[in-house]
Amino acid sequence: MPPDYPVGKEEFLDGLRELHIGEWRSNYDPRRFGYEVLNGTQWELEIFFSDGHKPMKICGSNSYPYNFNKFLELLGIEPMEGEEDTDDE
Repeated sequence: MPPDYPVGKEEFLDGLRELHIGEWRSNYDPRRFGYEVLNGTQWELEIFFSDGHKPMKICGSNSYPYNFNKFLELLGIEPMEGEEDTDDE
């Protein structure tokens, strides 16, 4: 039985385009703002391209792109309780 994906391939690719992931920073970290957090949520996104472009790698620790929750929704993942997008720009 195939997995139950939240959206089809074309809708998923359209959703990625709308997020402008290519404009995201390569690393999101609260130390950029003078905060040190010793525990919490670490995340990583790596995108591989079929046309030979170098893979794109984006990661974070307790800090996220402003539209990260929309990315989670696209994947069918509910944000953790109390966790909201951070405008890390």
